[in-house]
Amino acid sequence: MEIQSSGRPIDVLMEKVLSVNILSSDYFKELYRLKTYHEVIDEIYNQVDHVEPWMTGNCRGPSSAFCLLYKFFTMKLTVKQMHGLLKHPDSPYIRAIGFLYLRYVAEPKTLWSWYEPYIKDDEEFSPGSNGKMTTMGVYVRDLLLGQYYFDSLLPRVPLPILRQVTGHLEKMKLPTKQSGMTGDSNRLACSTPCIHKGLIPSPKDIAFCKG
Repeated sequence: MEIQSSGRPIDVLMEKVLSVNILSSDYFKELYRLKTYHEVIDEIYNQVDHVEPWMTGNCRGPSSAFCLLYKFFTMKLTVKQMHGLLKHPDSPYIRAIGFLYLRYVAEPKTLWSWYEPYIKDDEEFSPGSNGKMTTMGVYVRDLLLGQYYFDSLLPRVPLPILRQVTGHLEKMKLPTKQSGMTGDSNRLACSTPCIHKGLIPSPKDIAFCKG
């Protein structure tokens, strides 16, 4: 059974500049060879070391994490497959990409039921490329509460649903504001000048900076 989705077409799940750059990237085109859910998981394990939308360094193309996230979009994950991602023992980045998939794809009113079991999850990892550590629980709460995610916008959570989420968090005596680990909105305007002009890194650039 597929996850209950918001019904938005795949090409409008992300900001256009991000999805266009993903679809144009050499790395995403290489992912055509991956045919199964488990092959994509293995690729995440081997290639992903942060879950920002864009590569770091001088190249500023779409990150491997978001190319692989988009690959999952094309596969339309099932409920069973999603539980496999969220509980995966081998890498926090496999789990984080599962939570991102839900944030972009799932019907907003279902987000709390998906995220609630992990709201206090204490696995530590660094969602950004800067190495700053947080817990999976904080990361999940930030995804629920925020509209900004590093350099991009997330789909809007309707205000009534957001109020329900903050109410649940208050009852659990947890913060109802983003931690700042993933939602620095100031970066949105200034950190991706070459991308906002529609430029795509060359294969040489992609080899130069990992991400």
